[in-house]
Amino acid sequence: MNESIKLRSTDRSAPLPRLPLTDDRAWSVGDVAYFLGYSESEVRKLERYRRLPSLPRHCNRITFDPRAIRAFRDGTPVSDGTQASRQRG
Repeated sequence: MNESIKLRSTDRSAPLPRLPLTDDRAWSVGDVAYFLGYSESEVRKLERYRRLPSLPRHCNRITFDPRAIRAFRDGTPVSDGTQASRQRG
């Protein structure tokens, strides 16, 4: 009986699978970290030093264009001509 309780508690501690990422919305820092296999702090650091293209901030929220992130991963420019990097004055 104790063995079945241990199995249940182990099952709850397993990470939940993530849904596939789509292009229908901007990606968050967590989405990009998951996609690239980086930590969230590494994604923020890359964005801060302009190594990772991001969309303009909205109330300090960092968001990313999925096409630009895929291009970053592949080492190619964004193909549709959209502006992927944030403008800084």
